[in-house]
Amino acid sequence: MIDRRYFSRAVVASALTLPGVARSEASVLRLGTMRLNSAAPFFVASDKGFFEGEGLKVQIEYFDAAAQLPVAAVANSIDVGMTAFTAAYFNLAAKGGLKLVCGDSRPHPAFPNNQLVASRNGYDAGLRSFADIRGRRLGITTIGSSFHYQFGVIAAKFAFPLSQVELIPLQTLPNVGSAIAAGKLDGAILPSTVADPLVRAGSGVFIGNTAEVDMTQGSGVFTRPDFIAANRTGMERFVRAHRRAMAFSNKAVNRLDEQGRPIASDEREDLLEIVARRTGQTRQQISSTFGYYDPAASLNVEDVRKVLRFWQDQGLVKREVDAEHVIDLSFAA
Repeated sequence: MIDRRYFSRAVVASALTLPGVARSEASVLRLGTMRLNSAAPFFVASDKGFFEGEGLKVQIEYFDAAAQLPVAAVANSIDVGMTAFTAAYFNLAAKGGLKLVCGDSRPHPAFPNNQLVASRNGYDAGLRSFADIRGRRLGITTIGSSFHYQFGVIAAKFAFPLSQVELIPLQTLPNVGSAIAAGKLDGAILPSTVADPLVRAGSGVFIGNTAEVDMTQGSGVFTRPDFIAANRTGMERFVRAHRRAMAFSNKAVNRLDEQGRPIASDEREDLLEIVARRTGQTRQQISSTFGYYDPAASLNVEDVRKVLRFWQDQGLVKREVDAEHVIDLSFAA
C-alpha cells in the first residue's frame, strides 16, 4: 500500500533539497517534455524556426513520465516544461517553485488524446467499457499522475469509489505498455501514441477515448518564478513562439472535411514529418493520433481548480493550496 502522506512530502522534499539557481538572461532555454504527440507544438517551434525567430536558443530534454518534469524544473535541470496537472506539480508549485504560464493540447471529442486500452486478458475477463474498470488491475505511471486522475474521473462518473480499482504504478509509459502487451494488467489509460501500436499489434483492445467521459484541460506549460524574474523577456518570446506553433499544429491536424476526415495540406505533411522524427514512430503510426491544439494556448483556470480539488480529496495535496498559487496569468494572450 502506498502512503499518500509520504508521497506528498517526499516529492516536495526531494526536489527542494536540490540546488535551484536562476540563470540571468539564459543563453540556452532548456525545455522539458515527453516524446508524445501532445508535444507537437514544441517540436514544430523548434524545427520550423519559431523559437529562432524570437531570438531564442532552445534545447529539448526528454523524460519518460510527466511527474518527472516539475521535479526537474525545481532542481534547475530544465527551465520550461509541459506536463499534466499532477499532484507532484501542485505540491512543488505550492512551495513557490513553479508557475503555469499557458496551455497546450487539450481534450476534444473529435480528436484522440488519451485512450482506455484493455489487455487481451482484461478484455476477455469483461473490460469492455469505461464502467467496467471497477474491480480491475489498471496500470498508471505514478500515483498522482494524470492517468490516476482520469481513472478517478471515470470512477466518479459511474458512481463508485476509486478505491474499488487497483492502480499499479509502473513509473514509465513503456513499462505500462509492456505490461498491457504481456497481459499483466487488465487495462490502462495511455496516450494515443502509445495505445495505437498496442491495438494494431493485437496485444491491446481499444475501449474508448477519455474525452468521451472528461473534457477537463489537464496540462499546461510551466516554469519557475525565479526564471521568470531573470528572463521575463525570454519567457514572453517563448510563449509567443509556442502560440505560433499551436496555431500551426491546429491548422495542420485539426481541420476536418464534411466526412470528419483530416484535410490534406502542406502544414499537415510538415507536422507528420516532424513528429514522426521526434517520437521515433512512423507517419502512419501517428497520423490518426493527434489531439486538439488550441491556437491561443489558453489556460482554463477553472479546470486547474477542478484537478487540484481532486488531488486534495485524495489526500495528495494540502487543502490550503489554491489555483492562484500555481498560475502566472501575466502571460495570457
